[in-house]
Amino acid sequence: MSQATQTEALNRALSCAAHYETDCILSPEVGLSVPAAFVYDELEGLKMLVAPKLLDLPPEYTSMDKLIEIRDPDEKRRAQIEMRDVVNVEYLRGGARRMTTEMFNDTSAYCIQLLRLAFDSTCWSEID
Repeated sequence: MSQATQTEALNRALSCAAHYETDCILSPEVGLSVPAAFVYDELEGLKMLVAPKLLDLPPEYTSMDKLIEIRDPDEKRRAQIEMRDVVNVEYLRGGARRMTTEMFNDTSAYCIQLLRLAFDSTCWSEID
């Protein structure tokens, strides 16, 4: 994936996030065919996580399962899904072309898990 493609996807995700007042955008929502989540970070703004892989939590961390309501931006469809509130993720950092491991919690954690649900498990087995 070229740098120009990543930049264009991030710009579309920023527009989408601002329009719908959300901090979770999935790559298909902005026309990007690779699995990526765009999550908000207080220090960096919206960042792109390409092909995030869920790892075991370090022993000093705990995670709770929570029932999360998922809805589309137009509020036409809703679902409730049980998700962990803290995840440890290895991902390719958009724009940097390097693998990163990072802990995410709450909305960012849910967004990453939602991305994993949005793509078929056979896709993930090839990526992971």
